[in-house]
Amino acid sequence: MHLIFKPDKCTIPSVFFENRAKQAMKRARTILIIGIFMLAGCQKALTPTSPSLIENPNFTDATISNWSPYIGVATPGGVEDTYREALTAMAQNGTLKGVRVGITKREKGGWGVYDPIIKMIGSLSPRLDMLLLIDNYYLFEPNIEQIIDEALATYPEIKYFQIGNEITSILPKTGPTMTIEEYMVIFKKIYDHVQKNHPGRAILLTQSPTGSGVFGGIETDKMVELGLLKMSPNNIVIGINVYSEASISHYTHVVNGALRNYRIWVTETGTDFSDLQIDYVNRRYPELKNYLRAERIFWYTLWEGERYPADRGFGIIKGALEYPNYWKSPLFKLLTDRS
Repeated sequence: MHLIFKPDKCTIPSVFFENRAKQAMKRARTILIIGIFMLAGCQKALTPTSPSLIENPNFTDATISNWSPYIGVATPGGVEDTYREALTAMAQNGTLKGVRVGITKREKGGWGVYDPIIKMIGSLSPRLDMLLLIDNYYLFEPNIEQIIDEALATYPEIKYFQIGNEITSILPKTGPTMTIEEYMVIFKKIYDHVQKNHPGRAILLTQSPTGSGVFGGIETDKMVELGLLKMSPNNIVIGINVYSEASISHYTHVVNGALRNYRIWVTETGTDFSDLQIDYVNRRYPELKNYLRAERIFWYTLWEGERYPADRGFGIIKGALEYPNYWKSPLFKLLTDRS
């Protein structure tokens, strides 16, 4: 299950701004240039897409061209029939090639990694390329290498494994917390373990920093300082989350600078207004590809439960527990229209 993006994650601890004057000067010109090019888009609000426009073949073709055929998928129980139908419809229409799924550490009963929904998704045809997110709470386990071994053995069909997500901002203040320095120690431990014991078996993704404001760029900078460049671009992919124009401009200096030789995957992006999803794809996805070199962009999300009223929510379907009567957003309909 994926952790829900919350706008208040962009609160920045002051410690991150200490001793960063030189880095800020170096990136200022890049950010200014990107900001100028993006200004027009910032000044125009997203707009609902009319049904008549969706029916226009040229518009549909343009949207699918902008779209990246990847999506995040939470894995609660009781959704198998809906997921099977929805994911297969997208895959057969050529608008889905891969999904981001996750394993969540149980509060009770150990840390078993098997998830029948993930296995079901892995059995679909056409075959989907899966990215498996290792939940943040696993990272506190002293036997993290054993957990990675079990995940690799349980999911031989999966090649890409992401180690945590927004690790400095989604853990509860009253519970275990983790700094980026602590995270990088663990990530390096896992990286070394995989290269030694499973060479060529898996490609690791870094945790994706929060996707709003300047925090993501700052945190990615810090990961570079803490040794990210010592890891081969052949063995890791850089994960980032992006929900705002500001986060794009603050990621761009490190993505196109220190990390220019690494692949970039945007593991979460989207809007929580259902009627604006198509416009979001047509405006934001080209920016992610052009400014951040995003090789894959994962929409957040297929279904996120019923947290929002009918016209709100990041999901492109609603009512996944009500098969076959689940609701489909305009974006989902466009992506599955085979006419």
